[in-house]
Amino acid sequence: MNSKLLSFVLAGALVLCASPALASGTTGATAWVSSNHIQVIDIDNGSVVGRLPLREFIHEMQFSGTGDRLYVGTSQALRVVDPEQMAFTAVLSARRTKAVAVSNDGDQVFAIHPGDPDLSQQARKAGTPLPLATLTHYSTETMSENRSWQVPAMSFDVAISPAGDRVFVLDPTAGQVQIYSPTGDLLDKVTVAPPDANGRPQQAMLGWMAVSPDGQSMVVPVTVATGAVLARVDLSSSP
Repeated sequence: MNSKLLSFVLAGALVLCASPALASGTTGATAWVSSNHIQVIDIDNGSVVGRLPLREFIHEMQFSGTGDRLYVGTSQALRVVDPEQMAFTAVLSARRTKAVAVSNDGDQVFAIHPGDPDLSQQARKAGTPLPLATLTHYSTETMSENRSWQVPAMSFDVAISPAGDRVFVLDPTAGQVQIYSPTGDLLDKVTVAPPDANGRPQQAMLGWMAVSPDGQSMVVPVTVATGAVLARVDLSSSP
């Protein structure tokens, strides 16, 4: 259903990059930057004020709304950091974690866990479909899994509406945003790849989603052969 796709805005120069997680400490703002470890940088003077070693590739980091927890999705697990202690304090899942989203109230965490790497490699060699990924809903109160459901194999980004009533998953293969309820019901699919001259979605590289603070719209960076655009999606009439 594409009626929610309002516009494509031309982007003169679009750089797709991993954004550092941000937090405000007692001594000023800091940026938390990751690769296979975490560095905390004082934004005012650029100095490194903390390091947290981790021999795993970090795909994404997301703070809770109050900043008292940092959720880290890695090549090995979904981990929890206490920013004050600068220490890993829990493992929510021992599965590879491609993307993480935290609700505004901090009560819900959603994470995308890719399919089994061995089965994925076998599928690539055989030219067969990749095993599906899993989207898992965690409770931060019990620090445990509530429910899981399957999502497209190459899904790499997840977001939550400000009200916590919708979950958005980016499917780059189909050029779509899939919209779910927090209990796993598929509510809608919105194609964000711009159409070609014949009205069919173009082959496109998608960037990370951004939902507006009021939850009424989202933008998705899209790069096609002719250039880069920002796809704006109207969420005001979403189920």
